[in-house]
Amino acid sequence: GPPSARNGARRAERAQIWGATRARSEASTRGRKSRQHTGGTKKNKTPPPHLLARAQGTLSTVVSIGSAGGILIWGPLYASQGASVVFNAAAAFAAVAVVLSLVPVLNTLVVRSGARA
Repeated sequence: GPPSARNGARRAERAQIWGATRARSEASTRGRKSRQHTGGTKKNKTPPPHLLARAQGTLSTVVSIGSAGGILIWGPLYASQGASVVFNAAAAFAAVAVVLSLVPVLNTLVVRSGARA
C-alpha cells in the first residue's frame, strides 16, 4: 500500500502495544523537544530536573564543607569559647547555607515570572 497507509497501520499497532489512548495526537507531535519535560508550566508546577539536581548538589556540597570545617574549627572553638558560641555559630552557618541553596530557585522563579529582563 501507499506509505501513508503503512504509517497509519504502524501507529495503530503501536497504540495497541503501548496502550496509548491518544495515538493520533502523539504521532502528530513534532520532534523530541516537544516531548521533553520542561517543568514550571501552568499545567506542571514541578521545577525542571536540572534545578532539582543543582539544589541537591548544593546541599551535598554544603554538608561536606560543614563536616570538614567542623573537624577543624568547632573542636578548638568549643574548647576556647564554650558550647553556646559553638552552637550559635553553627546555627548561623546553617542559616546562610539554606539561603545560598535557595538562590538558584528564587532566581529561576523571578526569571520565569518576567520580572527580570
